[in-house]
Amino acid sequence: MKKFNYVVNALILVIAGALLFVFPISSLATAITVLGIAVLVYGVIGLLVALRQPKELRSTPSLVLFALTAILGIWILANPDFVIAVLPIIAGLLIAVNGFESLLRAFALRRAGLPWGVPCILSLISILLGVLIFANPFGTQALLVRVFAFGLIYDGIVGLVTGAKAR
Repeated sequence: MKKFNYVVNALILVIAGALLFVFPISSLATAITVLGIAVLVYGVIGLLVALRQPKELRSTPSLVLFALTAILGIWILANPDFVIAVLPIIAGLLIAVNGFESLLRAFALRRAGLPWGVPCILSLISILLGVLIFANPFGTQALLVRVFAFGLIYDGIVGLVTGAKAR
């Protein structure tokens, strides 16, 4: 049964990756809707569980957090286009910031007398990619989804190969 589950999970990754690759924007819209529903359900269930606690064990911060989570889910469902538009901007910023942090680590390697050339070059590439994505978020949106889709397909194929060899 374990092998079967492993292969099914790998197939799901390959299919999801293929759908994202072929239909990047519409698949992203569906994924955002699923995310909104998941966040909303998580918030509502968390609220219900917290409210069922005896009054002396209830945590006001937990109630507030779960209420805000449910509200966030509703907001995501009401504004999927905005969420889709903001994702590449956030991705670009995160990649650039991560590249900058990596560049600082590369300079630390240099100060320590360790090899630092390759980490420095890779960090500069990350910064450049992040800035390019941030500067042109709508032009890179489909590309980012396809890169993610390729990762899912690759991971699914690896899962299929290793799952087929499992006992």
